Amino acid sequence: MRRTQGPRFHSHLEQVVAEVQAWGKPVVYVHGDTHTFTVDHPAMLGTDLPNFTRVEVYGPSDEHWVRVDVDPSLPELFSIHGQ
Repeated sequence: MRRTQGPRFHSHLEQVVAEVQAWGKPVVYVHGDTHTFTVDHPAMLGTDLPNFTRVEVYGPSDEHWVRVDVDPSLPELFSIHGQ
């Protein structure tokens, strides 16, 4: 994630990292922040999480939407498209 926050946010990130690692399958985390459509695979707390995909959605002034296709036959499982 881009910004560093206080201890509660750090604790939240630790929990996310632990859950994603324990799950071991693809995970999509969707949120709004700067409201610039973004799809990436960020490292969190210095940990690479290859099964973690972050999606930042469009903001309220942008008339777009995000489509997520799920295909169990694909290794990455999720296909994410701005519309």
